[in-house]
Amino acid sequence: MFVSHRDIRERMEELEKIGGLRVWILSVLSEGPKNGVEIADDIQFKHQKLHEVNFMDMNKRFEKMHNIKFPDNQTLEEHLSWRPSNGSLYPMLKKMVSEDLIVKNADGKYSLSEQGTETTYKLFGNLLKESYVDHNKITIKKAITELNGYISILEDFKPKKLSEHRDEIISLHERFGEIYSSVK
Repeated sequence: MFVSHRDIRERMEELEKIGGLRVWILSVLSEGPKNGVEIADDIQFKHQKLHEVNFMDMNKRFEKMHNIKFPDNQTLEEHLSWRPSNGSLYPMLKKMVSEDLIVKNADGKYSLSEQGTETTYKLFGNLLKESYVDHNKITIKKAITELNGYISILEDFKPKKLSEHRDEIISLHERFGEIYSSVK
């Protein structure tokens, strides 16, 4: 899905405010409830996959890629297998519970709160697996945000190109008219 430059900028600003470990936690909990060990396992797996993709092209160009040293003299393999320490993960989980981004369930697993779900959706939108959405929690705000993005795309087309889809646009206009009438 195309997003506007404004959307990208807003998402980047939100990512900066939230911080790295929080973003990883929100990302893995968007797929469903997990305990601390499962969260750490998923973060490690996703981190590794993300960096494998980034280094794949470089590895083809540089035969000795595995000899590159990272901070603290880590090898590429050590860097790829990053996993949050218990000393950073569990205090962050506790903090995120207090911030109402996540909840700790009776079974000891963590899951996204409604605010956490909205924050995650604002950050990642359709980049996350569709399964993360609890369909009972889809909000009107999310639907409007998606529609706003698609309207932005249509606004960039020339009228001649849009006229090829006249009937569909008229149908959407009528449907929006009914929604508008219900909220006047």
